[in-house]
Amino acid sequence: MEKYDIDFGEAKTLGGDDNFVRIMTIHKSKGLEFPIVFLANCSKKPNMMDASKNILLHSKMGLGPEYIDYQRKIKYPT
Repeated sequence: MEKYDIDFGEAKTLGGDDNFVRIMTIHKSKGLEFPIVFLANCSKKPNMMDASKNILLHSKMGLGPEYIDYQRKIKYPT
């Protein structure tokens, strides 16, 4: 855009009375405060990559490290 001196201007802000469809994740929806909600792709398993880490971090519950029993050589989730 800089090379050809193109300016697309600013993004349009949307008001509450505008007629449009908003696509967002469940996390961003803040409790699904909309009158109609389509929940797509529910048959797919959730991404559990974060849950497999040695230490989990939660914004309200804090740290969740694994407990390691060195004598028995096993790990437990806390």
